[in-house]
Amino acid sequence: MEYRETFMNKSIARVAGAVFLLTLLSGCGDEISSAASEYCGCVEPLYAEMGKARAAREEGDVGKVITLAKDISEKQPQVMACVKKLRKKYGGRGAEFEKQVQQQVDRRCPKQHV
Repeated sequence: MEYRETFMNKSIARVAGAVFLLTLLSGCGDEISSAASEYCGCVEPLYAEMGKARAAREEGDVGKVITLAKDISEKQPQVMACVKKLRKKYGGRGAEFEKQVQQQVDRRCPKQHV
């Protein structure tokens, strides 16, 4: 009888540990997803302007490119401030966290090239 109780207690402890670990990992996934989503929100206005600038350049509209370059330059400080907030909020979680966030960012908000 004592063996059964010990075995059951160990089994319950293992299951509880597995559930706890899965909860932590799923929470981390949510946090990774949130960090990536928030980052994309920060840079989206800048990327939108960069896309417009690329299109204007391809059309040969130099005046529009210059205007958009100015707009991009003006948006950079607010984008950097937003990213800085995210670094403060999500920083210190380690290289693996950052790598996973970067992978999500690359899928969600690909970089615009001017």
